[in-house]
Amino acid sequence: MQQLVLNLSFTTSYAPADFVTSVCNQDAVSCIKNWREWPSYGLCVVGGKNFGKTHLCSLYHAEIPTAHAIHAPDLKKNNVFDIDASHIMIDDADMIRDETAFFHLINLIKERKGSLFLTAQTPPSSWKIRLPDLKSRLCILPVITMNAPDKQLIHDILLKLFSDRQIKIDNDLAEYILKYVPHDTKILHQLVEQLDIEMSRDKKQLTRSVFRTVLFNHTDMMNEYARTKFLGG
Repeated sequence: MQQLVLNLSFTTSYAPADFVTSVCNQDAVSCIKNWREWPSYGLCVVGGKNFGKTHLCSLYHAEIPTAHAIHAPDLKKNNVFDIDASHIMIDDADMIRDETAFFHLINLIKERKGSLFLTAQTPPSSWKIRLPDLKSRLCILPVITMNAPDKQLIHDILLKLFSDRQIKIDNDLAEYILKYVPHDTKILHQLVEQLDIEMSRDKKQLTRSVFRTVLFNHTDMMNEYARTKFLGG
């Protein structure tokens, strides 16, 4: 079985040094750094989409450089025994469909005294698992829940997204942008991408005017305050 490194977007830096720690994710970060003290053979971090779970995988890999990433849909019973790693990370583990392969993988990790790092949007106890032995093994895993990013983290994430694209932005402009868009990381990713496109088209610098142009072209990115102020409702 091919053991994959994380398939990450080239526009976004997932280097451990670029991870922004805040109240909403500090428990997960602490558990990863203390992986040797896990009461079981694994850990599952649960959180919404774009909460930073994929970036946590890079922190786990930094702690255990020999760890291998497995793409959830690629885990199959006909290749699970080809895995020779003891430490495994699976992003979006709730997307695994081959329960028998998953069961064998956990047994292999336990036999090798390794570790299993999972991320998912919901805890394993809520997954629709038909194989009783697999369900029992997953349900004993410790679960850390990541909360939605707080205001400071959203601000820091926005700065990081611009930095990833080598776009300069000051704090005042960042605060101005966050005044008019939802504090949702998915929308921030989309916004920065559209701003980058707009700036590249005419070789513009990032300004309030450029931001407003993009916002008016993508009104779905407006928050309620922006809709009321600019659209009248």
